[in-house]
Amino acid sequence: MKVSVNDEKVAKQYRDIASRCGLDDTPLIDLSNLSQRQSVRIFAKDESKNITGSVKVRAALFNLVKAINGDEQHFLDASSGNYAKALIYLASQLGYKSTLLIPESFFSELEEYMSENGLDSKLFHDGIRNSDEARERARQYSDKHPELTFLDQYNNDGSWLCHYHFTAEEILSELARLQLKPTHFISGIGSGGTLIGIGKKLKEGNDVKVIGLESKVPHSIRGIRCLETATTPGVYSRLSRVVDRVISIDPEDVARFRAEQQFNFGVSAYANIYASAQLSRELDSGIILTVVPDGGTE
Repeated sequence: MKVSVNDEKVAKQYRDIASRCGLDDTPLIDLSNLSQRQSVRIFAKDESKNITGSVKVRAALFNLVKAINGDEQHFLDASSGNYAKALIYLASQLGYKSTLLIPESFFSELEEYMSENGLDSKLFHDGIRNSDEARERARQYSDKHPELTFLDQYNNDGSWLCHYHFTAEEILSELARLQLKPTHFISGIGSGGTLIGIGKKLKEGNDVKVIGLESKVPHSIRGIRCLETATTPGVYSRLSRVVDRVISIDPEDVARFRAEQQFNFGVSAYANIYASAQLSRELDSGIILTVVPDGGTE
C-alpha cells in the first residue's frame, strides 16, 4: 500500500504524537576532550536518551504518521535492530499491529525487549543474515500481503525528513544558545536518514561539510554499511549529493577505541565518535557534530 504525504501536515501530527508518546528533545553533549586539537570542538546529539533508547524512534514515528489512514492498520517493515524496537513500541502505543523482518542475530534481543515491555509483534527471522536480506524478504512479504502497509524505511523519505524537520533544528537551536556555528557533520551510513536529514538542514545557511561513514568490513558494525558490498538504500542514493565525503573505518580500530572509553553507547556511536576524533586531526579549527545513535551494547 503506497502513501502520499504533505510534509507540513505530517510534521504537525508528528509533533503532537511525539508529545503523547514521550519523545522529547535529546541533549547535545560536549565531547571536545576527545578532540586532537584545542581549537576543534566535538559535540554529539545523544539519541540514547530518546524514548526507545535510539535515534530510530524518530524515523519510525515519522514513517508511521505518514502512513496512518485508518483505525485497523497493520504495518510491515524490515530492520537490523533499533528501528524494529521503535516501530513495535510506537505501533503498540498508537493501537496498531506490526510485523517485522529482522536478522537472526537480533531475534533474541528483540524478543527480550518485547517481553520486558509487554509489547507484541509478528516477527520473521529464520535464515535472514543481515538488513539487506531482511528488506528483500519484507518486500516479498508485502507483495503477498497487500493489505499490510509496508513502510520500507530504507526507501522512505520520512527516514530523513524527521531529522531535517526536528533533529537538526534541535541541534541548531542548542548551538545558537552556545553561540557556535557548525563546520562539519559526520555520521554512519545505515538507512542514510540521519546523515542526509541532518546534513541537508545544516548545509542551509552554513558552510558545513557533511561526511558519511562506511565500514571497511561488510556487516561488521550494526547500523553502518559497507557501500561496496551492501545494497544502497534509496534514502541515501537519492540525496547522496548532500554528502561531501565518505570515510571508510576499520571495525578493529573502533573496537580498540571503544575499549578505552567509559560511555554506555552502542558500537555505531563509538564509530561516529572515533571518526570525529580522527577528523579533528585534519582541522585547524572547527565545530564537529555527530550523533550517538543508541545506548548500551549492540
